[in-house]
Amino acid sequence: MPTLKRPGVFLEERPPLQIPPAGTISTSTAAFVGVANRGPSKPTLCADYADFQRLFGDVTTSTSELAFQVYSFFANGGGQAYVARVAGAGAAVSTRTFLDRQGVPAATLVVNAHNPGLWGNGLFVEVTDTPGTGASATQFDLTVYFGGATTGFVVERFTGLSMTPTDNNYSLTVVNGAFSGSKYIALAQPTTPSPGVAPLNLPSAQTPKQLTNGTDGTAPTDGNFSTVLASLDQVQEPFNLGVPGGSVGQHSLALTYAQERGDVFVVCDLPVTTGLSAATAITTAGSLTATSYGAVYWPNLIFNNPASTLPGATRIQGPSGAVLGLIALTDATRGIQKAPAGLTTRIAGALAPQVQLTNADLDDLNVAQVNAIRNIPGSGVVVMGARTLKAGASDRYVPIRRVLIYCKANLIALSQFAVFEENTAATRETVASTLALFLNDAWRRGILKGDSPGDAYYVVCDGSNNSTTSISQGIVNVEVGVSLITPAEFIVIRIGQFEGGSSAKEV
Repeated sequence: MPTLKRPGVFLEERPPLQIPPAGTISTSTAAFVGVANRGPSKPTLCADYADFQRLFGDVTTSTSELAFQVYSFFANGGGQAYVARVAGAGAAVSTRTFLDRQGVPAATLVVNAHNPGLWGNGLFVEVTDTPGTGASATQFDLTVYFGGATTGFVVERFTGLSMTPTDNNYSLTVVNGAFSGSKYIALAQPTTPSPGVAPLNLPSAQTPKQLTNGTDGTAPTDGNFSTVLASLDQVQEPFNLGVPGGSVGQHSLALTYAQERGDVFVVCDLPVTTGLSAATAITTAGSLTATSYGAVYWPNLIFNNPASTLPGATRIQGPSGAVLGLIALTDATRGIQKAPAGLTTRIAGALAPQVQLTNADLDDLNVAQVNAIRNIPGSGVVVMGARTLKAGASDRYVPIRRVLIYCKANLIALSQFAVFEENTAATRETVASTLALFLNDAWRRGILKGDSPGDAYYVVCDGSNNSTTSISQGIVNVEVGVSLITPAEFIVIRIGQFEGGSSAKEV
């Protein structure tokens, strides 16, 4: 409002509320939590399998289930995935301290492996003068080797580094950078850093020197798993979660996490053992948390073993990585409302299910909410089930739960613009129309059921559900109903918009 200094009528032009675009939140991203040879314990986004290789290792050298499952995810159409490694107690990073160039050398730079584990003992670091700087050099180069100390093992090179903290090319800033920094090492200053100044405080030129003292620690426990699982709170978008190689107890922990968070869907494996029968699989699945925020798939699958040099070598692994990839692929090609199952959901790379199922097995598995994987002539190894772990409810189907996650995530995101706006009828009308635009788009794309928008959804945000008391408390209440394709029932979602955020719950 302009400052008024004289009597009169004044016109103030105010811009309208900025309404964000509809349908901005995807639910196709995956996340994996599991044991690996190396890699960060905080969730790290991998845009493709090459990213995973650089950070966590490769299926040809790995002994962990995580690598094989992530490989299957990308091979089956997965787009991007957050990956977090579970390490045991006592795991330590490999390290090496470099001395400066003074007459009596002092410690000037500590080079550590990027994360704990025995893997870091395979790192070598070489220090050389930056070409063209001469005897009075104030810059140096770092070359990182992994797996050997010859040219063929070079994985990274950083040039023109400085030991002066105020320089733009300060070594710790460059190498430890979150985006363009090293994927293998992290730099630190010694406890008592070099007292010299450039060029004397530069690390002395060295041929490749090996990092040492890295250890894997003890075998990871459920406590270690829970800690890493909780770190997924850093991921602000909905995702589909896999726990490669996890125990039944760890899968239940993941299911509880997903249910409490409300925007995560878990794809569960059963233990990879020999001689597992349908009856045993049903009993094991029955011990998992009975929630619609997850589903279990079985039998496990037989794949070629890329880690073996023996001709025809195979390995058995859980199907969760492949199923997570197929979920992402189905979302992209058919839409989130399509069940990730059927003759088109062929699992790439799978040679056969571990167990060939009879018709009686299929009947029993389906009744027990276990999604069967079958080898069907002409189609290959395909997913033939789409039930969650919650029996007898409207959200007992995978696409129902995932559509609800999709709707809730987007409705919350699309209503954020109203935070700190005036709690007036105009604001409430704008909220309602914004959400209706999103739901109408979802109906047109076949995500919601109905011959008309009125059959597919409703939005109420007016005086009927916003009392004087709630308005005075800064709350905007929104009620949204959506008609889901299977079954044809309304699921009510209530959104509370308040100062500082918003929330949604199903009724």
